Amino acid sequence: MLGSYDAVMLCDADTLVEADPVAEAVRQAHSGALHFPFMLYRSWSEEATRRLLDGEAVDESKVAGVTVGSTGGAMVMNPAAWWDIGGMDERFTAWGWEDWAFPLAATVLGNGVGALSPKSGHLFVSLCGKCQSS
Repeated sequence: MLGSYDAVMLCDADTLVEADPVAEAVRQAHSGALHFPFMLYRSWSEEATRRLLDGEAVDESKVAGVTVGSTGGAMVMNPAAWWDIGGMDERFTAWGWEDWAFPLAATVLGNGVGALSPKSGHLFVSLCGKCQSS
């Protein structure tokens, strides 16, 4: 059952997104397009991730890498359009490829992909267990 929700959001446990762009992506979900609430994807260093998880502010210089136009990590879509495309393919067993497959499906089978301009942050992967327990 789809319910009466305006949007469905998928957000990886190791991804941090800004609240205002997420709210804007939810407002835009009615279009049926898949929306990414960021365009600049920052990979945080191990030190920066530890500080973020401890609630401390982190200097932008602690970014280990930056990708412009990255897919995955966080995405927002209208629930009906999500299911029309088939939802996320749960047969993927390795890291990351479903994040590329779903936007391709949204482009080919759905109403396309839109992205907002803010940043996201990706936590250092070996510390993700702490993300799960917080």
